[in-house]
Amino acid sequence: LRIDGGLAITPHFAQILMKSKKFKENCLEIDKDSKPFVEDGRSVFCGHVVWCGKNIRIQSEVPVLYKNKVIAVGKAILSSEMMKEQRIGVAVKVRDSLKNQPEG
Repeated sequence: LRIDGGLAITPHFAQILMKSKKFKENCLEIDKDSKPFVEDGRSVFCGHVVWCGKNIRIQSEVPVLYKNKVIAVGKAILSSEMMKEQRIGVAVKVRDSLKNQPEG
């Protein structure tokens, strides 16, 4: 729980929420080239966004997907409409990734 009352989700919790069809509209899918960088906690750039859900707003929590599997979560820098229009710039600043998660 964040101080503003919002939820800061983990990649594992986001994967559980992926069972809901509506939840996917809060996610974005990246390409193969950026996957290793995002898994290491690097930001997602607009040019590597393959698909983004319509519910993504600036500053919202965004699960980052690769082949429908959550690999990271972060904060949206741009809205989904802006991500679709832009080819350069940061789309999501990654806060947590699967490589940063403890095993168990």
